[in-house]
Amino acid sequence: MARVTEQEVTAIIEWDGTLSLTPFIETANALVDYVVTQDSDSVLTDGLLKSIEKFLAAHFYAHRDQQYITKETENAKGDFQVAVEVGFNSTQWGQTAIRLDVTGTLASLDRTKHKVGISWAGYKESEQTDYQDRN
Repeated sequence: MARVTEQEVTAIIEWDGTLSLTPFIETANALVDYVVTQDSDSVLTDGLLKSIEKFLAAHFYAHRDQQYITKETENAKGDFQVAVEVGFNSTQWGQTAIRLDVTGTLASLDRTKHKVGISWAGYKESEQTDYQDRN
């Protein structure tokens, strides 16, 4: 069961009102439920869990509906927040959720685990055609 309501989430993020926040709250709730399972020392209070869920829901919503930095009514100018980071650090709400999670679970989930490598997809040297013999 969700810890937060749509009204609590809309209190911290600009919301267009036509989209339901339910999917974002459900996603945040599932993730916070996982964070609870990782809290072996029981340091997360109900208040912290509720705050983490609220900020995560706003984070997920912000990826669906990019938030304005500035707006103008004349000439329809608008500047949007641009993600310089990835994962939870890509929004101010995700960053706040990471800070509220004193167990460090969200931060550990957010670390990229990409492995970089290179492989040759061409012919073996013995099967290659010399440049002057091509065409």
